[in-house]
Amino acid sequence: MSLRVKVELILFITFALVIGLGYGIQRFVVIPQLVPVEREAAGRDMERCIGVLERQRLALRKACAELADAPLLRGEAPTGETARALAGAARELDLNAVVLLDVGFNPIAAHYSSSDGASASAYDSDAWIARSELLQATAVGQGAGVDLTGLGPALVAVSALSGAAESPLGYLVIYRLITPEHIQEMQRQAATSFQLWPVTDPVLSPEERSIVQEFLAGKKLHIEETGSDLFRVYAAYPGLTGRPVLLLRSDLQRNLLARARATMQTGLLANVGVGLAALVLLIILFRRTVMDSLSLLTRHAAHIGKTGDLSLRLVMDRGDELGTLSHEFNRMVEQLEADRAYQLEVKEQLRESEERYARAVRGANDGLWDWNLGTDEIHFSERWKNMLGFEGGEIGPSPDEWLDRIHPDDRENVLAALEAHRLQKTAHFESEHRIRHKSGTYLWVLCRGLAVWNPDGEPTQMAGSQTDITLRKIFEEQLRHQALHDSLTSLPNRALFLDRLTQAIKMGTRHAGYQFAVLFLDLDRFKVINDGLGHVIGDALLGLFAEKLRGILRAVDSVCRHSGTLARFGGDEFVVLLDNISSVADATLVARRVERALEEPFRIDSHEVYTTCSIGIAMSNPGYTSAEELIRNADTAMYRAKAQGKACFEIFDSDMHSKAMERLQLENDMRRAIDRGEFIVHYQPIISLESGRITAFEALIRWRSPERGLVSPAEFIPIAEETGMIVALGEFVLRTACAQARAWHEELPRYADLKISVNLSVKEFGKPDLIGSITDILTETRLDPRLLKLEITESALMDSVEFVTRTLRQLRDMGIELLIDDFGTGYSSLSYLHRFPTHTLKIDQSFIRDMQGSHESAQIVRTVVLLARALSMGTIAEGIEEESQARRLRDLECGAGQGYFFSRPLPVEEATALLKSDPVWFAPPPDNG
Repeated sequence: MSLRVKVELILFITFALVIGLGYGIQRFVVIPQLVPVEREAAGRDMERCIGVLERQRLALRKACAELADAPLLRGEAPTGETARALAGAARELDLNAVVLLDVGFNPIAAHYSSSDGASASAYDSDAWIARSELLQATAVGQGAGVDLTGLGPALVAVSALSGAAESPLGYLVIYRLITPEHIQEMQRQAATSFQLWPVTDPVLSPEERSIVQEFLAGKKLHIEETGSDLFRVYAAYPGLTGRPVLLLRSDLQRNLLARARATMQTGLLANVGVGLAALVLLIILFRRTVMDSLSLLTRHAAHIGKTGDLSLRLVMDRGDELGTLSHEFNRMVEQLEADRAYQLEVKEQLRESEERYARAVRGANDGLWDWNLGTDEIHFSERWKNMLGFEGGEIGPSPDEWLDRIHPDDRENVLAALEAHRLQKTAHFESEHRIRHKSGTYLWVLCRGLAVWNPDGEPTQMAGSQTDITLRKIFEEQLRHQALHDSLTSLPNRALFLDRLTQAIKMGTRHAGYQFAVLFLDLDRFKVINDGLGHVIGDALLGLFAEKLRGILRAVDSVCRHSGTLARFGGDEFVVLLDNISSVADATLVARRVERALEEPFRIDSHEVYTTCSIGIAMSNPGYTSAEELIRNADTAMYRAKAQGKACFEIFDSDMHSKAMERLQLENDMRRAIDRGEFIVHYQPIISLESGRITAFEALIRWRSPERGLVSPAEFIPIAEETGMIVALGEFVLRTACAQARAWHEELPRYADLKISVNLSVKEFGKPDLIGSITDILTETRLDPRLLKLEITESALMDSVEFVTRTLRQLRDMGIELLIDDFGTGYSSLSYLHRFPTHTLKIDQSFIRDMQGSHESAQIVRTVVLLARALSMGTIAEGIEEESQARRLRDLECGAGQGYFFSRPLPVEEATALLKSDPVWFAPPPDNG
């Protein structure tokens, strides 16, 4: 296929695609976009119709209110003047009924008329009055709406007749049937024709009844396309109770879409005709102006290609690109003719130089050298000499100028590589080695070379290059250091430490007397320092701590004569490998020195930072096969030290591992228990010490495990706190307890004021969305916030005083009662206590238990009660186990108490049974007044 045919075919295809694309855009993009526009316009038309009906309703409501204010309608009894006034109002306002009712909705005066002459009996009856949804919905006040009567739909309005004391004397009801004349007037106002029927009208089609069901389900508008040029729009108008009573329908022409389709068809025909004419004209012009000249150029090029005759020239007198092309074609032919002569001249020169430079080209890279093995002389390039700091005449052609400058540690390897290549054992010579600079320093270089052998297999020539790779070597060394060292402290990192620990384990398997130890160190309270003083201070602290550890290890090395590796494991965790120690005493010596070193504060900028360290020690053992196992055991011992109160060290034993595994299994079981719903809530009653009756319950979580049975909270609560599961458990307890309290209020009316008390953990109290979460639960369970008590420990209160105070005030403003739990065992300051908006102090059970035998405990309880009274707070005593304790607390005027004397925590069924028995534990104290 020729270029001309291809171009014409492309033009025709392009024309067809443009026409098709234009039609497609109009048909499938523009036209469909007009449909939503017309649907929206149809919806607006229907909204105008509904608006007209709504204005009729509001006008009738206003007319009723104005008529109700007439003096003649507020007399003690209807008179003839009253009847005339009602008749006049019916004529003036075009009403079908005007009725006066007493406060019991009994007609006392009325005027009825029918615009079409029909009998008014359909609404002239007491039955209609009693049935009217409007009167039932507006027994007081006034209102208006649409009602359905035996004569058809009507607008109804009612207004109260007020007496002197603003109490209703009765009601005025007016009634206007919606007649065809009224509908025509509304169509005129809406500028749109529409029809309306009662939704219960039997004339409705099945499709219209289905649309009514959609409106009953909450739909506002129904639009459907009828044919290609009509929209049918349905809407519902609500009755007195808000449910649809009228179905409105309007049929609207789709004028915009019809005009668009006609315009599109006309435009398409016009475009096709004009486009075809333009295409034919374009093809003719293209042939005459372009293709004829291109055909001539093609014939000339083909002739030159076939014959090699460069004497032919192209004659084309044009002032456009084709003219320029012909001129450049002629210049190109002339240049080719000149180049042919030049190529013949240089061809011989290239052949002579090609052999001489071939060897250098193969081996050249940076500084070049060429070694004539027959004369044993080397030619060094200027770049080779300059690389070592020499000028051209300072280095002779002897091979010793190169070999004697190689570093003594590398010389043997270089000579071996050269010899291997001379004997053709290697394809080429390559060596990385150090070479002495003129200044006396050494450079790292990469030397490559290639030899040439004669027919007898003897090497005759070797040439190559030398590249300075010093910077690369430095960079590689830096990368190796960075890969194996911590960037903050420059200590070995986890990877390097594990490698050295692995080597120590292997050494221990080969030598029976070899011992070593791993110390795992973790800074106590580092997160507090990091969060309080900032990460810059935290990083500086880690650096100073690392320096102090280096000094300790150097000092211990001189005493114990062993080597050690100190590494940063991550965060505030450091590890020490003590090599070749004699006993565990060497490891404990290091641990004690670390403890003593931390007695002095770190001085960072203007801060004095105190910190301590928890240390776990794991001794070597022939049973260890992996470094990770030793690290894990040292880490386990470190966490045991944390549990013992921090700032100490612990030595790992097998019991620690089994306990750690038990704890891990317990944690895994807890996570599954949450998903399986194994956690339940028990309820312990809180008793008023004045009346001896139940005033509240405290909700306490319990775990009923199918495998473990009933698990003590002392076992799983600490794990839940540490892992964060306490947040999900706390939300479960709060939701369950609130729902149960609400159920008790509904089931047992005499306990309608029963309160429920729920504990908030430190992690729960620190949640940013705590207020929102509690609000959602109260809304969900429909529990009055005043019946909810939240117990917060002293430690949670003192974590962040400003945040705590703000949160407590928000809870108090919601009406929730706030308690400080286990008061007396924490570290709250009295200077803050009066600032916290709390209601009650719970006295810890340790004071109650020792109150009988310890004067100090009894005095503490008395002091707490007096303190609470001074702060206008209540008190609850925990752990009451004997009646004498309860009576003693009542004598001290302690408000309430709980404990096993009254009841243990009970499942919900037993707690409900206890409430139903309405128990009283002891009689109120006698009134001596």
